[in-house]
Amino acid sequence: MSFSPLLRVGRVPITIDSGLHENLPDDFVFEIANARLLGPDGWVVGAEDTFLPETSFWTFSATRNRLHQHPVYTRKKAFAERFLPGLTLSLASEHSIGSPHHLLSDGLARLPLVLSAGYRALDFNWVYLPRPVGHNIDLLVDRLGIARERVLDWQPQVDLRCEHLVACRFPGLPGNPPPQTIRFWQQRAMGDARASPGGRVYLSRQNARRCLADAAPVERLLAEAGFTTCYPDRDPLTAQHCQRARYLVALDGSNLANLVFCAPGTRVLVLCPTDFPNPPYTHTLASHCGHHLITCGVERFDASPRTRVDLADFKQALDLLLAK
Repeated sequence: MSFSPLLRVGRVPITIDSGLHENLPDDFVFEIANARLLGPDGWVVGAEDTFLPETSFWTFSATRNRLHQHPVYTRKKAFAERFLPGLTLSLASEHSIGSPHHLLSDGLARLPLVLSAGYRALDFNWVYLPRPVGHNIDLLVDRLGIARERVLDWQPQVDLRCEHLVACRFPGLPGNPPPQTIRFWQQRAMGDARASPGGRVYLSRQNARRCLADAAPVERLLAEAGFTTCYPDRDPLTAQHCQRARYLVALDGSNLANLVFCAPGTRVLVLCPTDFPNPPYTHTLASHCGHHLITCGVERFDASPRTRVDLADFKQALDLLLAK
């Protein structure tokens, strides 16, 4: 195996049985000096080139026994470093740069934990937050209470060296962040908005790789029922639509991170692939936000990312959604 010159593997105290490193503090939130943040996933490297996987998915049983295969050890070249003086907060997490759902549940979910540890948003000179591009993402970031010029996105082939770094262990379990973190974000995202009794919203994924193979009849039924169609990846009013929603329909996916904008009690119909009927991020987010969740199964189409829903099943699920 070829190892990166950034990390001297022989000096990394890996304990395969526990997945934990001996020099990581016991505190959930910790502060260390002269630390590095590597890549868009924000891999934390501390003293003596020690990689701290507890901040990522790699702390869990499904992956920790393959820790030696982690890509942090197989990087082929050393990247340039940017030095960050002062205090840096890392809200980076694997997959957050490409998925609003992971950004919310794995990345931004760390913020309330850091604040509950006694830090204030204004304490940080820098906040490392690789994230997808989008108006609704910017809206969430603006409500962090941190000046935008202090928020850092990922810069390709550049790693960060922090004079002092504040980070935390992975928040909860993958797909199941602590409920208080989701409620924290719902309060920030909703503000004073209130759902409209007749608010009906359809979050379309037809611009995405994973979408409905034949969306026309579904969209026709929703239009007849008074639903407004919006595209979260390009509609700057998605958050406002969700804030007013009393009923919401969507194909399962990262677009459902917008549930955080919905008022408690929103009734949500999710079209779920039958080979993955219980998506943890969606169920956990809906539960912690106080929403009522109804699911309708969809089948994979031609072994592709596209899915197809039985129209009779969808009509029945839609009637159930609107029954209250």
